[in-house]
Amino acid sequence: MSPTKQNGGRDRVSRGSRRKKPKALVNLNREQRAVVTHPPGKILVIAGAGTGKTRVLTRRVAFLIEARDVQPESILPITLTNKAAREMIGRLRKLCGAEIAERIQAGTFHGTCARILRSHHALIGRSSQFQIYDESDARRVIRRALTEEEVAWIKPSVVQHEISANKHHAVPLEQYAAVAADRTSQIVARVWGEYERELTRADALDFDDLLLRTVELLRANTDIRTGYRERWQHILVDEYQDTNPTQARLLRVLADRDFMAVGDDKQVIFGFRLADVRLILDFEKEYRDAYVFTLQENYRNSPQILQAANRLIAHNRVQRPMTLVPTRETEDGPEIAVHFANSDVDEARWVAARIQRFIEQGVQEREIAVLARDKDVVECIERGLAGAGISYQSIGPRGFFKRTEVRAAIAHLRLLIDPRNEETFALALGLRPRVGDISVAKIIAYAQRNNLTLLEAASAVDLIPGIRDRQARENTRTFAYQMLAFARAARC
Repeated sequence: MSPTKQNGGRDRVSRGSRRKKPKALVNLNREQRAVVTHPPGKILVIAGAGTGKTRVLTRRVAFLIEARDVQPESILPITLTNKAAREMIGRLRKLCGAEIAERIQAGTFHGTCARILRSHHALIGRSSQFQIYDESDARRVIRRALTEEEVAWIKPSVVQHEISANKHHAVPLEQYAAVAADRTSQIVARVWGEYERELTRADALDFDDLLLRTVELLRANTDIRTGYRERWQHILVDEYQDTNPTQARLLRVLADRDFMAVGDDKQVIFGFRLADVRLILDFEKEYRDAYVFTLQENYRNSPQILQAANRLIAHNRVQRPMTLVPTRETEDGPEIAVHFANSDVDEARWVAARIQRFIEQGVQEREIAVLARDKDVVECIERGLAGAGISYQSIGPRGFFKRTEVRAAIAHLRLLIDPRNEETFALALGLRPRVGDISVAKIIAYAQRNNLTLLEAASAVDLIPGIRDRQARENTRTFAYQMLAFARAARC
């Protein structure tokens, strides 16, 4: 790609213009300004760490509204997580005002797809209020579908990953089952079929389905596809390096006119969710007329950190060349120290000792942070800090809705609304003492054979063969009677 094409359109709005500078362009450096003001088209922004990638994305949204008179409803900013989406919306409120920001349909890939599918639910065989199974829900369904003999052969997590990987590559169950020759793939094919039947019975989709079904819906229905292309004429995607093949196909279907992707091939962290770095590396192959910008000026780190990062990243075999540089205002920082520990316990003790030394030198505890990606490492460091008598606050590793007690409460409420939902029934009943997966599976099978709700089947547990444990039957019966009473009271 020629330098002219890469840098085309830079500062076109401001050159020769005497009117007041748009608010969206205030305090931007030259590279950021070039991205924000570039004419509509296919744009890739390679933004290194700390170079302002979210800033240029939100500023471009504001610029489109402020300087190009684009309607907020026609702009679709997309990111990967709900937390990032909330941050994006917060920035847009400050830039555009709350009233305009509320008209911008910013969100995640999954949230956007859920809105589309609920609007056309009849075409996917679900109700408009379909449930969404997360990864934990899916894993429990798969575990129940596996026999004990199969669990000894293959882990439920492996089955789940295989199903998810095939969905992401748009491989249908029928095709997978047709070529399943070895025992592992045959088990996956059978369980996959059970899993899909459970999703249908529960009026549910999983995270993979949200993406896959949306792509299929848009490809199969020209009028619907055209309608969304007309609605969202400007699509902007954050963290593009962490997109997966299905998300890329969705963007290919939706992005008809103005599409900007922002990311950094050195910051891929969602590989375990099938993120494919080749999508950002081969962007120009996918979009032949794309313009490419690079943001290299780092506002976050000291020269010492940037130098170490650049030298480390230089070893990447496949990458887009880029060297992070500090701003002129960035002050020097301390040299980087590297410590090799023999175990997690030794590492935690070393961290605690370093922190204790900082505190003795007058550093406030609130000015010290320990970063780790793995929750097991965090827990080990917590024990090390507690052992050293250092107070701390743990942030982030445990999501509220992933707590066992919260999931259990939500499962009970869902079961009151939908007494045929097998996943929520299994989670709620499985909390009762002596009620195991096998007993739950027998009750579900009994309900299916006799066309009963799961609570009705559980109340008739004495008629179900194979549940021999007296305490399990009594606990199941009590659970069913209580839930049925709650359901009656809720309807009154």
